[in-house]
Amino acid sequence: MRSVSLVFNIILAAAVAVLFYLHFSSSAKTKPAVKTATTEKTGEAATPNRGGIAYVDIDTLQENYSYFKAKKTELENKQKAMENEFGNLARKFEQDVMALQQKAQSGGMTQSEMETAQKTMAQRQQNLEKKRSDMGEQLLKTNEDFNKNLQKQLDDYLAEYNKDKGYDYILSYAKGGSILVANPDLNITKDVLEGMESKIKAQPAK
Repeated sequence: MRSVSLVFNIILAAAVAVLFYLHFSSSAKTKPAVKTATTEKTGEAATPNRGGIAYVDIDTLQENYSYFKAKKTELENKQKAMENEFGNLARKFEQDVMALQQKAQSGGMTQSEMETAQKTMAQRQQNLEKKRSDMGEQLLKTNEDFNKNLQKQLDDYLAEYNKDKGYDYILSYAKGGSILVANPDLNITKDVLEGMESKIKAQPAK
């Protein structure tokens, strides 16, 4: 009976360990495709062709672009729902392991029943670990798809926008990034944000 109890203790320890994976890998968290920081400044439209260079303040764009804000909230809610689902499954598994352990220790199970229960719990543990992994991969893919779509929206709009403006370069600016000083006269964020918002609002509702 001591060996049976030991096996259940090992399974229980594994169940408890599974609970520590409730928070998925930070790589599954929302990570914008463009570098993020924080700024309070919303730039005015730049004078066309001044030096052939303009820039978009990515921090301001993300803070104000309705698509980004809505999708970011959607991703966060999806992750919370997955964490809650997995947490419930892991807690139920832990409870079932403890119940089986108590039953085995009280002599309420035959040897055959204990062996079957051990196999069942081991399989459930594997299933839990796979589910956690699948959830993490699903979140990661959803986040990557979001990032690609966001980047494409920006790239497509800037290509269209620059047909009339004719800038040689349109740079990406974020506080703490590689550009240390940016002339506010070259900031076209307001123009870009308004234009991207107009395009989003003009799209048919899905």
